[in-house]
Amino acid sequence: MDCSGLEKIHLDIGLISCHAFNKDRTKVAVSSNTNEVFIYTLKCGDWVRTDVFKDHNLRVTGIDWAPETNRIVTCAQDKTAYVYHYNGEKWIFSCVVARLYRAATCVKWSPSETKFAIGSCSKVVAVCSYVKETDWWVAKPIRKQIYSMISSVDWHPNNVLLAVGGMDFRTRVYSAYMKELDGDKPIGSCWSVKNEPFGTLLAEYTSHNMSWINAVKFSPSGDRLCWVSHNSTIYMVDSRGKSSEESTKKSPKVGRMVSLKTPFLPFSSVIWLNNDEIVAGGFNCFPVLYRVNKDGNLEFVCNLDLPSTKKSAPMSPMVMFKNLESRADSSNDNDVHLKTLHQSAITQIRAHTTDRTGNVSVFSSAAYDGLLILWDANETIQFCQVK
Repeated sequence: MDCSGLEKIHLDIGLISCHAFNKDRTKVAVSSNTNEVFIYTLKCGDWVRTDVFKDHNLRVTGIDWAPETNRIVTCAQDKTAYVYHYNGEKWIFSCVVARLYRAATCVKWSPSETKFAIGSCSKVVAVCSYVKETDWWVAKPIRKQIYSMISSVDWHPNNVLLAVGGMDFRTRVYSAYMKELDGDKPIGSCWSVKNEPFGTLLAEYTSHNMSWINAVKFSPSGDRLCWVSHNSTIYMVDSRGKSSEESTKKSPKVGRMVSLKTPFLPFSSVIWLNNDEIVAGGFNCFPVLYRVNKDGNLEFVCNLDLPSTKKSAPMSPMVMFKNLESRADSSNDNDVHLKTLHQSAITQIRAHTTDRTGNVSVFSSAAYDGLLILWDANETIQFCQVK
């Protein structure tokens, strides 16, 4: 990485719609918005393509790589999902009985890596577990009070709770408890003190101005839940706080929800660096850092790669119009270059390197420009705050 804590990875496959690293970060699985998944391996400082998965018939929409079991799960618009494992010589896939009648949109392994959740356009979340007798992964559906497409899912660290964001403007927390996998011992949390039956709705929150949810994420401790919506707003719920809204059986509320309307274009992805700091990225082409302050509210910290600009004197509307007109006359579409590292919208931000508590020291971002960037969180934040 350079002095600002950045490392650029050029894979030369065009745009990157989704990606996932293995445990030691020597391999990465990526999709370029097609039906193929490419596996790249780090060899002598270069990323070399070593495998290609071509089992899907339509565009791949989600990839996740289980670090301990070394399994890769993929899902696609063809309503299917596959789980790949390496037998020492080649990658072999197992079928997933997802029971979806519309496209799959996202996929995520649980922390124990014994199950995974698939979001879909079927108004269903398919929670899949392994059946040894058939070598299949079989889905158990969560569909209670889901009225539209699922855009994002994320697991609580306790392996039982599942956050779901959708196009019906709501973020929900469900119980994905499976006795045969999770055992009888109660896994208590501020969201639920006992192991509720599978599919139980534990909490529901509505975004402002009826805007669909683009991404959801639990904090490393699991006490906080963050999500971003398409109206350029970032939300956070602290399950330990007191809710200001009335909780009902149909729409239960847990904790205190806060939101921050941002001046940026919509975010498409979000992660927690730790229990207080959040990084979001999307159509502005650069990651943005937010922090939960001592009052429990969200506050903007800095843009992580946008260069500083000198403040200029206010311009009259006539001067602004003339500047825009001259810029339009002299510009060429082929010469447009943004002042950001990514030259197009960020599609996904993922944790790259974490410690035992789940705090992120390095995160990765992928974008439509085909660039994959690794960000050293501490160095990048210090660099951007100093410049």
